Amino acid sequence: MVPEVYQVFWAGMADGEFITDAAAAAGTYPKQGARWLSEAGGVRPRRGRDLKGRCLTFAQREEIALGRARGESIRQRSRGSWAGRGRRGRGSCAATPTG
Repeated sequence: MVPEVYQVFWAGMADGEFITDAAAAAGTYPKQGARWLSEAGGVRPRRGRDLKGRCLTFAQREEIALGRARGESIRQRSRGSWAGRGRRGRGSCAATPTG
């Protein structure tokens, strides 16, 4: 499987194309497209998606883990120090140095 071909196929599926059309756009056979769809359970795999801006920082993940260990509910954890500051205040991704 070539990742670029795979991504083109899933982009076509996300645009609402039929399996045959998405596979043709990716340069593969419709049967291969059907296999990819079946193997993924009909849902595009997370690997390879552009997740920029949707990641938590290490500190945020640690805060969530500590809240879970204390037995806090999701709502109690959402009232934590980083919640409600908006996307700008959270940092973009754990992989960034400033995160």
